[in-house]
Amino acid sequence: MIKKLGIKNFKSLRNVSLRTSNLNLLIGLNSMGKSSIIQSLLMLRQSYSNFSLLNKLYINDYLISLGNSNDVFFQNAGEQELLSFSLVEEHDSIKADYKYSLTPVDALEADNIQLSKDNVLNKLSLFTEHFHYLDANHISPSKTYKYLGSEKSRLNILGNSGENAPYYLAKFGAKELKNKSLHHPNAKSYSLANELDAWMGEISPGTRIISKELADVDLVKMGIQFESTVSENENIRHEMSNEFSPINVGFGITYVLPLILTILISEPGDLVLIENPESHLHPRGQSELGKLVALAAESGVQIFCETHSDHVINGTRVAVKNKIIEENKVKLFYFEKEQNSSLETKIISISVDSNGELDKYPQGLLDEWGNLMAQLF
Repeated sequence: MIKKLGIKNFKSLRNVSLRTSNLNLLIGLNSMGKSSIIQSLLMLRQSYSNFSLLNKLYINDYLISLGNSNDVFFQNAGEQELLSFSLVEEHDSIKADYKYSLTPVDALEADNIQLSKDNVLNKLSLFTEHFHYLDANHISPSKTYKYLGSEKSRLNILGNSGENAPYYLAKFGAKELKNKSLHHPNAKSYSLANELDAWMGEISPGTRIISKELADVDLVKMGIQFESTVSENENIRHEMSNEFSPINVGFGITYVLPLILTILISEPGDLVLIENPESHLHPRGQSELGKLVALAAESGVQIFCETHSDHVINGTRVAVKNKIIEENKVKLFYFEKEQNSSLETKIISISVDSNGELDKYPQGLLDEWGNLMAQLF
């Protein structure tokens, strides 16, 4: 688990140092630098996976494409300044410090590398197989889905946009959930498919997702059913609807599928990066999502989640108050820009107490509701 992350001269991150925890919520207005935290981690991972052992920094590859070296260096960096990343794992026992000089190519040569011990990189959570990343552009409704796996998919098993989620569900849905901490009390069994349906029910009640491989064509067909309750002569029974194609069901169900699946397949020690999980979700669903990521984080999964949703934030705060997650396992990082010519990012670290209260409320955090109400009354 990453306990400390240091970044210098990457995009608008002039010089930042974050003491991170299990659940890290990256919040703030648009274009404040939140994505740059996740992008830096993705860039390091894809560089390591290119067999460079970070001797070269690959800016454009499977996980992230950022342009050229001028696009990633802080715009006001001095001629002798370096692009720098440092990672400290739990208990300060594993450290890595990398510095890169500015060159006009897509792969930056390392200028200086410092490691705490030999072959340490394969012990850093960022570079193991226990890694999951989901960007803001999830799969869309479709009649069928193709497995888009490749040699590069080893970097991210469900795909950057969750494009392999239907295939993964068809292939492994019957297997038992490994991380029992994520068990939903309404799940019919511990199978991944049943756990998925139960958590999907928090988003859209009674939802059941069916994913089947189509023989010999390398395709997966996905269907969606809805449960209804029928009362006859004081007897209650549950019925399932016909199976609907995703294209005939609301966009949100297809969108949230890879998100919930990503969290459900995570295990203690895994690293999960998520961008804007609240898209296409009703506020109640966003709040429940905050509860789910809190459960995963409490179990030992480390999560970095970029979000603009007050409901995700407040759902996490309620999870703290309800003892679903310990308060010291949650950190909020509020991003804003310095109002000067450098436009460098300033990050405010916010802690949560046992009642879900925050120790800081910077302007712009959770205040839009009050601003609008003040204009109405």
